[in-house]
Amino acid sequence: VLKVKNALETKYLTAERVRLLELTKRQNEELAQLNANLERRVKDRTKMLKKLLDELHQSYFSAVPIFAHLIQLREHRDKGHGKRVADLAKETAMFFGLDDEECRDIYFAGLLHDVGKIGLPDEILDIPYLNQTPDQHAINRMHPQNGQAILMGLEPLKHTANIIRSHHETYVGGGYPDGLSGERIPLGARILMACNEYDCLLHGTLLGEKYSEQKALAYLQEHANKRYDPTVVEALVKVLTRRMTMKQGGKVDDLVLSPGELQSGMQLSRDLIGVHDVMLLSAGQVLDEELVTKIRNYEEDVSPPIQVYVHAESDAI
Repeated sequence: VLKVKNALETKYLTAERVRLLELTKRQNEELAQLNANLERRVKDRTKMLKKLLDELHQSYFSAVPIFAHLIQLREHRDKGHGKRVADLAKETAMFFGLDDEECRDIYFAGLLHDVGKIGLPDEILDIPYLNQTPDQHAINRMHPQNGQAILMGLEPLKHTANIIRSHHETYVGGGYPDGLSGERIPLGARILMACNEYDCLLHGTLLGEKYSEQKALAYLQEHANKRYDPTVVEALVKVLTRRMTMKQGGKVDDLVLSPGELQSGMQLSRDLIGVHDVMLLSAGQVLDEELVTKIRNYEEDVSPPIQVYVHAESDAI
């Protein structure tokens, strides 16, 4: 009886061991499958969040040129100042080997460098800086830090905001708002300082007199190592020389089309300006079917007809 009992217990234990081994194997397989699914779901969720974050950043970046155009309308100044300064600053930054993100921050700073002037009185905006009274100077000199403060809540533009704060600092010191000098001034701000004042010299908003390109450039070279970073002035000379060479070459880099001729895949080579000088889309925007339809619908509601400039090398052409 004892032998039979022991044999039955041994058989039971053997069967139970096999059952537990099978159960453990099955549970391990299920756990591995769950881990794989979890990893895939986490990867998919991370990818989706990154896409949403990129779209959020892009929405910020797409709004910047339009916001810059509204600033210009508030300033009563000549059309295109912010865009000209931004383009020139970005080209100059490329000579320093800066990466795409740094060049983009400098470009946005060029577009938005006068955002702090939104709240200034009209009588200050309409007077060249050198013709302003000391009290008007004091008010005007607050616009860099005001500009930084306006952008402080926009995380993707934090570096742009820092550049804007320092774009009136002079190379030897004595600028505003912090009296920085030399390399204590962010490189982007040193670039923006020279490009902004070059454009202001051309249009008479700095010294009250419109300078020729040669005279404006000579002014910058004369004040290199004093007001401007000499390496920035050197790079700016190269940019302007290259522009002049390309202009003389007569290369056609864009086409003028009516909205009816637009196709998906075309890229704007210039800002799309609507009635009352309101910017609808910024240069560089790639058109899709929805945007083409919106542009065509917009033209039906306005007069005169609008013209659209696209890159000649666009895929759709």
